[in-house]
Amino acid sequence: MSSRFQIIATDEAHLREVMPCEDGEVRSRRVFALDGVSLVLISLGRGAVMRDHTARAPILIRGVSGRSVVTIGDERVDLAVGALVQLDAGVPHAVEAIGPAQLLLTVLGSARAHTREVGRKHGDAEASDAEASVAEAPATEASTAPADAR
Repeated sequence: MSSRFQIIATDEAHLREVMPCEDGEVRSRRVFALDGVSLVLISLGRGAVMRDHTARAPILIRGVSGRSVVTIGDERVDLAVGALVQLDAGVPHAVEAIGPAQLLLTVLGSARAHTREVGRKHGDAEASDAEASVAEAPATEASTAPADAR
């Protein structure tokens, strides 16, 4: 019996190069999907904001590069490189890039239509076909104000 596998990234540097950050932009790309589990790389340019949104499936958000802040209710969580946060489906949250930042989103369930909507909002054809959910985020906007000034 042969086993099947796929190398998604040889190291974190490779993952960061998949989709560089662009100031004020939020971009997403599905890097893996199988049996209801998806990995989505999210690049947030300096000042990019994903306003309050929810995911239709449980998610894990991991800091890959830079620094961002995830706001869950009244709590602000610093998402430095290597930090990992889990959210249940339906939990409202927002994400703000303190500087250029990349996140790896693991979606622990299928939400195909949901991802198509996010992919359209961010103009990413690959993410729009993913079987996972980045989230039902309102249109993103760039902001030059520091995170704690809001």
